[in-house]
Amino acid sequence: MCPLTSLEDWMRERGGASRYPGDFVGYWAHRLIFYDLPPWVFAIAYLTFAAVVAITFVLMPPRWPTRAHHAHPRESG
Repeated sequence: MCPLTSLEDWMRERGGASRYPGDFVGYWAHRLIFYDLPPWVFAIAYLTFAAVVAITFVLMPPRWPTRAHHAHPRESG
């Protein structure tokens, strides 16, 4: 464990706060990556993202390359 984390844990205990349940970086990385939200929030987020992607494909469909744009180097010269 990092000496600064040990010092912080000691100071938190003296101040009446709880210690980190592990190391400092692991604690905050876990808090940033894993959200504690109800499942319906994620369902709405996924459906919204899917709708945005679908609307984007409808409004701005991809343009596929044609043979005219990809001439062979020996043919163009």
